[in-house]
Amino acid sequence: MSAISDDDFRFVCESDDVFFLYSEKGNRNLARKPRYRGGRARTAGITNNHVAVIVTCDRVGSQAMQVSGRGRIRRKDVEKALGGKIRKDTVFCTDAHRSYSAYAKHQDLEHHKIKVGTRGYTKDQVYHVQTVNSKVSRLKTWIRDFNGVSTKYLQNYLNWFITLEKLRDKALPLKTFALLATSRAALMPDLKIALLNHSYI
Repeated sequence: MSAISDDDFRFVCESDDVFFLYSEKGNRNLARKPRYRGGRARTAGITNNHVAVIVTCDRVGSQAMQVSGRGRIRRKDVEKALGGKIRKDTVFCTDAHRSYSAYAKHQDLEHHKIKVGTRGYTKDQVYHVQTVNSKVSRLKTWIRDFNGVSTKYLQNYLNWFITLEKLRDKALPLKTFALLATSRAALMPDLKIALLNHSYI
């Protein structure tokens, strides 16, 4: 399934990548021993055992989450996730990963590379990646409840999470939530059960 996202990003836009273990949850014909309750990678660092997700948002509510592939991200992954969705007059804030720098240069964007690992670091009192980092943190906490998500369905879960975030931010009426939840429930086999067992608004 393709990602759902807003049409464009404006003013100050932040982007970051987050990694999940590659999972064949539900597949009965694995070429390896199965992991249980999500499991952990057998080797340290980012490898092809991980699936990268690029998370992007601006400060006025636009957001996108895109599964980009296995292992570390590349410029083409950022381009696939964002395309031409960032306006030319938008300021792009990321960490110092070279893929973001290459993308910003190719798109001729004003780019601020933020030093990660420094608590509360803000450049010029305006530019930071705290907004996207907060969203990534909520995503990881939310998805942890599923004890491992099949990579095959990961984009569906990301789309569902974006919908929940919009409801959280805009406090849409319950009827709208019900319509959105019903439409998402048709996309993945365990979503209906999850909707009955969890409350997110």
